[in-house]
Amino acid sequence: MKNAFIILFLAVVLTSCKTNNYLKYHRIVNEAEYSYFNEDYQTASELFEKAFKKVPIPFEVDIHFYSKALWEIGEYEKSISLLDTIGLSEIALTKMGFYKGMDSLTQQKLIQTNNERTVRIKQELSENPICAIFDSLDKRDQEARLHWQEIAENYPNDSIKKNLAWAAVDQVDSLNLLVVDSLFEIHGFIGGVYFPYDPLIMHLTMTHQVDWVGANKRLFIRAIKQGRLTPVVYASAFDKGLLCNGDTVVCYGQYTDKLSGVSEVEVYIASSKIGVSPYFEEYVHFPNTKGRQPKKHVYYEYYAAQKDRFNCFRRVALFLNKKVVTKNSASF
Repeated sequence: MKNAFIILFLAVVLTSCKTNNYLKYHRIVNEAEYSYFNEDYQTASELFEKAFKKVPIPFEVDIHFYSKALWEIGEYEKSISLLDTIGLSEIALTKMGFYKGMDSLTQQKLIQTNNERTVRIKQELSENPICAIFDSLDKRDQEARLHWQEIAENYPNDSIKKNLAWAAVDQVDSLNLLVVDSLFEIHGFIGGVYFPYDPLIMHLTMTHQVDWVGANKRLFIRAIKQGRLTPVVYASAFDKGLLCNGDTVVCYGQYTDKLSGVSEVEVYIASSKIGVSPYFEEYVHFPNTKGRQPKKHVYYEYYAAQKDRFNCFRRVALFLNKKVVTKNSASF
């Protein structure tokens, strides 16, 4: 009986290692990316492996970086096994400076597999009604904004024309938001690891619906925890909302690098709470050329110089559930 209890306890512990909370995953991946872009591929690979153990499904872009880091440290078989699970263009495989020394037979096999997968993805996307809906929303959104921009440029002193053009933008925004809310009711938040072909599908909607983003923080934090939303998309939209509503203080430093009235510590802890990178200011797409750096966060050098201190500080603050309060940053 005692042995059965021990076995049951171990089973619970082991299965609980992987959860649906992606916050820990993103925090570890942020450190892995830092090591990766500093060409410390050994540390990067160890951190990516650690992050992948936290969740049932990792993000494809992270699988890609993990594969490249493994190749750089000589873990060729493991690197190739990961490449078999993601979409990878021929250019990414042959022209970006990674996977040096890969034999031509393996290379061609991977390219063929990827081409077949690309054809299948395009077919599935063309048949996916959600993609068609978001394409139409984006098109309508861009047309309204381009029209307003043309009016503003051609009639800079005509306030009536400009107001009418912007009223049309507001109307499109309201209609698009009604559609998005309806989709959420049926499908939940759309994107992330559960929509791997277009994990950033909500990006345009969120950056143009900043009041909605600010008023529904719980919705978006829950989506991040579920792996349905990347932290950087939320952070960028939230910061944009603060600025659009007249605030001069942002929370995460992801939409602008012109920060004032907020300390490095506040930004770091706020970023850690939602899993957004304190090191880089943009979503890191793949493929990318070896040695190319993403846009660095305005406080990158400060965090890099005191990395150990900040990691320790973050763990203590999160453990104590310390709330970072910045001027007017709770809502907008």
